[in-house]
Amino acid sequence: MKRSTKICQKGHKKPLNKRCPICYKEYQIKFKKENPDYWKKHGKKWRQDNKVKRDQYEKEYRLYYRVEWLNYFKEKHGEYPQCQICDKVLDWDTRGDHKNRVCFDHRHEGAEVIQKPPRQWVQNKVFSKKNVAIWESCDFGVLCDRCNVCLPTQNRTIFLDRALRYMGYEGIIHKPS
Repeated sequence: MKRSTKICQKGHKKPLNKRCPICYKEYQIKFKKENPDYWKKHGKKWRQDNKVKRDQYEKEYRLYYRVEWLNYFKEKHGEYPQCQICDKVLDWDTRGDHKNRVCFDHRHEGAEVIQKPPRQWVQNKVFSKKNVAIWESCDFGVLCDRCNVCLPTQNRTIFLDRALRYMGYEGIIHKPS
């Protein structure tokens, strides 16, 4: 009967024909302390040497992440959500038609944890409980492209107050306390 484990030089159990994970972890920690800039230099060189391979890999994973997030958004907002300002029916899969696409809006004047454009953040993040919690904490609004472009991110209440004043509706907006 074969044994599926061996004992390493330091007395740890290890898988047959493999290095000891405990000893290897100790080696990695020691190497990192002795050579702090090693991975910066060699990682940069590897990225330059393997640009095409890396770009293809990232493209495939971004597509995978996008599909995972899309399923989450469809479950949360429905198959055809509506713009929260103009009630226009929106579509998740617009491929080139930006008029009907869903735009996530920084509802709280850019004070959210996610500072990047939400669409960009989603395509670079793995769909996980941690990332969903970050997304939920931001409370993004769902808008159509036109409403998203027209509404500024900063000083929103001032902008809307001035727009209403311009149209003759004085003092309608009350600033939240």
